[in-house]
Amino acid sequence: MKVGGVILIVGELPPPLVHAENISWNLLKNGGFEFHWDSNGDIDNPYFGGWNIYRYRGIDGTTYFPDPADGINTFVWEQLTNNSQVAMLPYHATTYLDPELMEENICSSYAIIPSDRAGISNIDLVNITRVDGAPGLICGDTLPPTSEIVNFGHSWVFTNSSSCFSLTKDWSRCYEVNLTWTWPQHELAGELTWNLYRVEAKPVDVDLRFITPIATDLTGVPGEQGMYNQSGLDYDGIRPQRTYYYILAPIDYVGNQQFSATYPSANVERVQIEDTWWEYNQHIIPEPLPEPEPPLGVDWLGDLEDSMERTEFQISGAVMVGLLVLNFILLPVILKKRKRLKRVLDARKRNQSPMSADFDDFFE
Repeated sequence: MKVGGVILIVGELPPPLVHAENISWNLLKNGGFEFHWDSNGDIDNPYFGGWNIYRYRGIDGTTYFPDPADGINTFVWEQLTNNSQVAMLPYHATTYLDPELMEENICSSYAIIPSDRAGISNIDLVNITRVDGAPGLICGDTLPPTSEIVNFGHSWVFTNSSSCFSLTKDWSRCYEVNLTWTWPQHELAGELTWNLYRVEAKPVDVDLRFITPIATDLTGVPGEQGMYNQSGLDYDGIRPQRTYYYILAPIDYVGNQQFSATYPSANVERVQIEDTWWEYNQHIIPEPLPEPEPPLGVDWLGDLEDSMERTEFQISGAVMVGLLVLNFILLPVILKKRKRLKRVLDARKRNQSPMSADFDDFFE
C-alpha cells in the first residue's frame, strides 16, 4: 500500500548584513529636520526589506539613543524601540525628512535600523544620529533672525534722458533710486541672507509673507557695502510724487525669515520721489505778461480801480454815500429846529415877572 506525503525542508538564513553609515543631518526652517546616510552591505539581498526609523523627542537633557559602538544591549534597545518607530523606508532610501516640525527647545534623537522582508528590525546593525560626533539630541530652530542692517540709506535722481522717453513716451518713468547699506555680522550659527521688499504704505507690524520680494537671497561680506538700484523702466518701477518703503528682511542659515516689519527701523528705508521734471525744462515755461500801466500813471488809482471791483468795497462805498446824503438832508433840519428853539427860550425869558427874576437871582 502506497500513501502520498509532503516533505517540508526548513532552513535558517542569516539576516542580510546591511547598515547605515556616515549619517549627516540638516536643520530646516520652522523646526524642520532632515538626515542622510550611505547604505553599506548586501543591499541587493532579496531578504533585505528596508530601513526602520525610530525617534525619541523631548527637551534637551532627556533620553536619547546610545552609541552602538559601546556595545548593544538587546533588552535596552528593545525598550527604546518599543512604540518609537516613526517610518518604514524602502531599501534604496538614503534620506529621511521628518514631517513633524520641532518646536523651539524641543529636540530629537534618531536611530536607523535595517529590517528583513517581514519588517523586523536587526538591532545588531543599528546606527544613530550624532551631535559633534557623540550621541545626543538635535534641537530644532524656529526663531527668525533679529539682525539689523547698518547705515541703510538712499539717493534718487530724474535722469532727463531722451532715450528713456523714446522708449516709453512717459517722463515719469525716467527716475532711478539707489539703495545702499553696510552688511552686518553673520550669526554665530551660520551666514545670513536677505530678501528685499517694497511697499507704499507705512509698515506697522506688516506681515511680509503676503508680499512678493523684489530681490531674494542677497548676501555680502560683513562690513562691506551693499546696494540695489531700481528704475522707473523696471516692471512696477518707481514713479514721482510717491513714497516708498524698502524693507530688508534677514534669513538665517536654516531658512527662518524675519517676516515682521515696522517703520521706523534700521531695516526699513523711506524714499520719497519728488517731481523734478520742471527743474530741467524751465525753458518751456512761458514768460509772464507785463503788468499794465496804472490809470494816469498813479499807482493808488490802479489800486482804487481794482478795489472797486470787489463786493466788500462796493458795499462799504454805498454805506458811506448813504451817510453823506443823510447828513446833507438832516443837518439843515436840525439847525433850523435849534434856531426856533432858541427864539422860544428867549421869548419866555423876556416875559418872566420881576418876582421870578428876584427868585432867579436868589437861586443863582
